[in-house]
Amino acid sequence: LILLLRTLILILIILAFARPALKSVFKADSRTTAVIIVDDSAGMMYVDNGEMLYDRALRKAGEILNFLREGDTAAVIFTGDNRPDTIPRVYSDPGQLDSVLKDTERLHASADPTASFARAVELLGSSGAINKELYYITDNASNSLPDSIAAADDSIRLYIVSLGPEK
Repeated sequence: LILLLRTLILILIILAFARPALKSVFKADSRTTAVIIVDDSAGMMYVDNGEMLYDRALRKAGEILNFLREGDTAAVIFTGDNRPDTIPRVYSDPGQLDSVLKDTERLHASADPTASFARAVELLGSSGAINKELYYITDNASNSLPDSIAAADDSIRLYIVSLGPEK
């Protein structure tokens, strides 16, 4: 009986840590809106194991797009492109976003992750989808994380994909 209780407690602790994954499973039939923020600062030009971190970030963004299902929407924001006149476009076809990622040749020395996060939160706030996900693909260099993240409701899940060098 004690062994059974200990096992049950261990399983409950594991389930508590896996909460985001379980949350997605319970809302599997719901639409998802995802915003992918790609760090395109000068530090992303670093070459690690023969691959530029920026190219690795674009590949990871493509992998994230592959998880989207029919009816889901997504947008890509680059941290170096925060001009007020450009509004990130939300696509319902992952193929369109994939072509946006492949056609991009962006590398900016002055990235602004704080403004990028504010734009992403604004996009997700205006989305009618139940599942709202924000992915930030970065090298975790100094100044690559925002000063603060804009106030957002609890329905937005944040995932940080770190691409730092292996050594």
